[in-house]
Amino acid sequence: MIKFFLILSALLVQSVFLSDHFVDEVSGGNTVPSQTQNCAQDAENGDYRYEISSDLNNPTITFIPLNGNAGTPTCILYYGTGTGTGTYPGYSITPNVPYQINASQGAQINFYFTYSYNGGERNNSNDPYGFTVGECASSDATDDATLSSISINNTPLSGFSAQTVSYTYSLQVGEANVPTVTVSTSNANATYSINDASSIPGTTTISVVSEDTTQTKTYSITFQQSDYALVWSDEFDDDGTTYISGVDNPIDDSKWFHQTILPDGYPNGWSWYNGELQHYTNRIENSYVSDGTLKIVAKKETFNDQGHTKQYTSARLNSKFAFTYGVIEIRAKLPTGYGTWPAIWTLGKNINEPGGYWQQQYGSVSWPACGEIDIMEHWGKNQNFVQSAMHTPSSHGGTVNHGGRTISTVSSEFHVYKLEWTAEKMTFSVDDIEHYTYNPADKNDDTWPFDNDQYILLNIAIESVIESSFTSSAMEIDYIRVYQEQPLSIKENNFSEIQLYPNPTSKRFYIRSTTEIYKLNIYDLQGRSIVHHQPMQKQFSISEDLPKGIYLVEMKGPNVQSTRRLVIN
Repeated sequence: MIKFFLILSALLVQSVFLSDHFVDEVSGGNTVPSQTQNCAQDAENGDYRYEISSDLNNPTITFIPLNGNAGTPTCILYYGTGTGTGTYPGYSITPNVPYQINASQGAQINFYFTYSYNGGERNNSNDPYGFTVGECASSDATDDATLSSISINNTPLSGFSAQTVSYTYSLQVGEANVPTVTVSTSNANATYSINDASSIPGTTTISVVSEDTTQTKTYSITFQQSDYALVWSDEFDDDGTTYISGVDNPIDDSKWFHQTILPDGYPNGWSWYNGELQHYTNRIENSYVSDGTLKIVAKKETFNDQGHTKQYTSARLNSKFAFTYGVIEIRAKLPTGYGTWPAIWTLGKNINEPGGYWQQQYGSVSWPACGEIDIMEHWGKNQNFVQSAMHTPSSHGGTVNHGGRTISTVSSEFHVYKLEWTAEKMTFSVDDIEHYTYNPADKNDDTWPFDNDQYILLNIAIESVIESSFTSSAMEIDYIRVYQEQPLSIKENNFSEIQLYPNPTSKRFYIRSTTEIYKLNIYDLQGRSIVHHQPMQKQFSISEDLPKGIYLVEMKGPNVQSTRRLVIN
């Protein structure tokens, strides 16, 4: 074993991944001045550097090899709290990956590495490093031209490193504007300028000049558009026609349908499912738009309809838009009251449910064969817990396929509930924090009836037990937006590999490919995905009743992808 007594020298400055994680340069061993922390250092012999985040609790230590000829290095981190040296537990860590340690703000951490490569081993156990949790300071080096952080729209740039100067950033679904970039310099006296991208796609650059003006560094962020585009929405904003400020407006009946008919024979044709107590109505008292939001209102009142009198009313809306795959976002504030049960969810438009908007033309299967996606459910008896769930023939009702989280402000603040639906999986989140993914290994009719159109439902049900003091409460929705993946360009290529004929056609067309086509999507010229097939064949035909016009046919297979124009005449 070769031992090196490492004397630290003031070198590079870098931050680690999170905002306000500043790093500093110092000289000396493990004697650390109270305002200067050895948060980023290179070993004197140039073999490695280490970086420490300035988290107030549970900081990270990162070991970064610098010797390009070191082969495949291994590293063991030894650390402990308190002062002085000692025998510390050893933890095998992965080079270049932050390792989190359990320590609170103000704790003194001493640590050293054992670093092995190419048959040799080095360590600094006789002269360990030290720092105080949460007290990393900025750099004092006048020739420092590095950044300590970059944020995009006030969110720290993931994977940021002071020494990495080029980044690619894909905009979030629905974003179209050039993001706002903010930065901080490692040396507070260094200067910088930001040249924003003029459009998307585009590149924003940040030029940094050191305090003594001897050093410059330029960072760049290339922004790319999301692969998804908005295909349907209701913003509930004042447009001067459908929705007018200052009054209670009926919902837009070009987008929504009131479902009010009591289910046949459940039970005895007088009640909604699950023993619910409400009548759903089409009255403006139970659903209306005002001041930029949709209100669905559950009320305690005596109401007679369809020959039955109930003591509660509410609304249940069906969207007149249905889709397969995509991203749906709903910004909503939820009602309160023991016994209330608001939901934002979808059903297959092929459900045979009398009284539903899609039933007469498309109803062919019963629940749960149609598939049900619960984007958000909330029960007043379990205030602040929101859940997402899947109902399929394999598991439904008390389904095992669910996940949720507690959010203390679901009824006092708006939150964004999101479903990301692909052919592979369903991912659910609130405010972009994921809480459940549905991805069955075996996708068949029992586990995955989700390769066909689903429509959106919004409602508040009243459970069979509700607090006697309940009078009314509303679910308030700011917007609903649906995005779908778009073909990136018209790639009329691979003519020898994929043939589409006849074109133009009135209805049926044929595909002949040298490789198996596993996905075929048809889009209209607004980018809306309207037809989906999974042929899993080389030769097949497609027959669709499409209005006359021009469409885009996207075909994908192993090592081949093509998008063609299709004319329906």
